[in-house]
Amino acid sequence: MKGFFLLLLFILNSVVAFAHKEKWDENKVEWSPLMIAIYNSNNDKVREFIGQNTNINFITSGKHSNWRLTALDVAIYIDNEYAAELLLLTNKISKPERFLMTASKQQSTNTVLLLLKYGANPNETLSNGLFCINERSKFWLCRNCRMFIK
Repeated sequence: MKGFFLLLLFILNSVVAFAHKEKWDENKVEWSPLMIAIYNSNNDKVREFIGQNTNINFITSGKHSNWRLTALDVAIYIDNEYAAELLLLTNKISKPERFLMTASKQQSTNTVLLLLKYGANPNETLSNGLFCINERSKFWLCRNCRMFIK
């Protein structure tokens, strides 16, 4: 009986130890001030940073987190369309289509439309060989697919 309880305790301890999955916004140590402003929805600061020619393509290194994020990723994850459009208006986002999958997973129709408006190509092939449109259709209801058909 004692062995059973020890085994049960070991299993429960193992499950708890591996149950933690890092959230995208759990560790902000490497985030730029622009990313923090976007996260806090401080759009005046976002506009100010962009006006100061801040590097909008800064990517976190992943040293303190498993996530490698840009300012546009943060805007998409918190659904800050205003910040996303400010970033896209700079025309400094290379390959905006790589953000289509993220916006699709977040079910952010307006951000997807913004990405398309500013040059994202839904027919671009992702690193896994799939097209953005194929990947996005996995995560979205079919009724929203018509935006890509237009």
